[in-house]
Amino acid sequence: MLSKRLSKAKRFTPNSSDSQLLAICLAFFVVIAMNLSLTYYQRPDWYTNPFAYLPQLFNSLSLIPLLEFYAIYELVFFLRLKGAIRYQYVIPSCVFGFFMVEGHYFDSSNAIDFLTNESLFTLAALIAAIGYTILFLLSFSTLDYLFVTACESRFFMQSEESRKGVWAFIHTHTFGVSFFLLTVSLVPLMVTTYPGLFMGDTPSQMAQALMVQSYRTYAPLDESSMLINHHPVIHTLLIRACLRTGLSLFNSYNAGVFMYVIIQCVVMSLCISYVSWALVHRYKISVSAVIAMVLFFILHPRFHQYFVQVTKDSIYSTLLLVFVCGASLLVSGKSSRMGVVVLFAVSILCSLFRKEAFFITVPTIVILSLFKLSRKQFLMILVTLIAVFLIWNRVMLPLMHVVPGSRRSSLSIPFQQTARYLKEYPEDVTQEEQKALDAVFPTGGLAEAYDQNIADPVLHKFNEDATDEDLSNYFIAWASMLRRHPDAYIRAFLGKNYQFFYPSERLSDYYPYAWSASRMEVTNSACGSSFCPNTLLLTVGVKLESIRETITHLPIINFLVSASLYVYLSAFYVFYSLVHKRWHSLALSMVLIMQIAVLIAGPTNGYYFRYSIPIVANMPFLFLSLLSAHSCSESQ
Repeated sequence: MLSKRLSKAKRFTPNSSDSQLLAICLAFFVVIAMNLSLTYYQRPDWYTNPFAYLPQLFNSLSLIPLLEFYAIYELVFFLRLKGAIRYQYVIPSCVFGFFMVEGHYFDSSNAIDFLTNESLFTLAALIAAIGYTILFLLSFSTLDYLFVTACESRFFMQSEESRKGVWAFIHTHTFGVSFFLLTVSLVPLMVTTYPGLFMGDTPSQMAQALMVQSYRTYAPLDESSMLINHHPVIHTLLIRACLRTGLSLFNSYNAGVFMYVIIQCVVMSLCISYVSWALVHRYKISVSAVIAMVLFFILHPRFHQYFVQVTKDSIYSTLLLVFVCGASLLVSGKSSRMGVVVLFAVSILCSLFRKEAFFITVPTIVILSLFKLSRKQFLMILVTLIAVFLIWNRVMLPLMHVVPGSRRSSLSIPFQQTARYLKEYPEDVTQEEQKALDAVFPTGGLAEAYDQNIADPVLHKFNEDATDEDLSNYFIAWASMLRRHPDAYIRAFLGKNYQFFYPSERLSDYYPYAWSASRMEVTNSACGSSFCPNTLLLTVGVKLESIRETITHLPIINFLVSASLYVYLSAFYVFYSLVHKRWHSLALSMVLIMQIAVLIAGPTNGYYFRYSIPIVANMPFLFLSLLSAHSCSESQ
């Protein structure tokens, strides 16, 4: 209990000198970090007369830093008084403190790295990194204290008052009420985005669904191989079935897309409603907290758009949510036979709707099978999942003449590093290394194609006919170049991934309605189809979109669309489970760890929010289940 822990903790009063000194030092570093003008220290002559340029050394010399100092000072006192400063969070705090400084340099100059720059502004960067590390440590400690307090006070748990009146009705019909709220709220969105929203990959997938020559594909198609496993085949076949139905019944391509959008909205709503029911009836979470979770999915500035986005990530994200929920129920002994069946089904569906899902669900199931209570069921699911994965990929897809996915998808990091090396050190390449590079990138032009935020331009240079020997020689050259200029490799890695750990001023992307209309035109040109939005609805949608984005740019709300927020929360979830020995929760965190690993190894930076959607979808359930009565008893 918190009271017992506090009774054993050393008490500090506001008058104790050690607390005052600690609070002053920590507050000083945090305020310096938040107001230091790091860009200014890139000037090589700043240190010759720093006092003459004092107003330029800090972002602000107003009263705001004084208020920040006072707030941090009081926060440290409060946490010390409660014995709540958790130094176990120092590891993620150091990582995020580093990225706060490194991310600033990438955002401002796209090239400068304080680890390798020789100027004296490295000292300023180090001070800022220490300050941000302290800020994250205090933030994590505060969250830890709030979670322990909420858990022990049962603030989010059901009470007798919550089962009266309208709350009693919602408690009894949690699934139906959640589904109703989701579907009703989605109707205006479905109407204004009719027939649905297209994105960058949609033309190529539509070409496969319509069985025509693929748009911008890396492999030629013939009559015996109209599908490529770059997009999940099950998802492409679902789109094909909807398009054929729309053409048969209404002679309309738009009707087919809209039919797909309806199916997608229903599936996602069912998944979220199932999790809502589980939280209320299995974890005993309060109805109001669960309704708040449903509203989160409805009102989130980015997630709600994926209900009508024609993309594999939408359905997969909510399937993964049901997988996490089902696994949590099973490992905690709260699952029924039907719950086990649901877990079986979604484990398979996750792998079919997203290729990377197999490498997320399998490690999670392996870890969960270590718990004796549900070991048999998890081992059965594991064996079944592996068998289905092998049969589908090794037997079914070849029989269907499906072209395998490109090997380039898993090589984003080394390819980006090679491209950045060639951009920064074009003359420092041996003939043997150039020969190895030419075999893998025959058209050259890697330096010109390099974009630190996305690897696709470089990946498109890959020679799909490259042999295993060619790739082996490439990696030998890659290692040789690494030894000479590791700084280029470090910058390439950080440049592609820093926005997963840094709340950049540049908000994450979204797919505008007008851009979706342009992708429909591209699809029509490639496929001879007639996809098109309604002009009036498009006008209304664009205006609503403008209002939404204006609200999204407001302070605090804009943080909701930063991929870094969900990485921070994932780190807190992992370390909170570790610190408080909540082993079931720690095992479930494998989903977050593996998903973040997929993000880092993937082709895009955190600016492309679509790849973070699976993590966003799982956040509400994971934290609400962490606050449940089961979590409290497990902690005790």
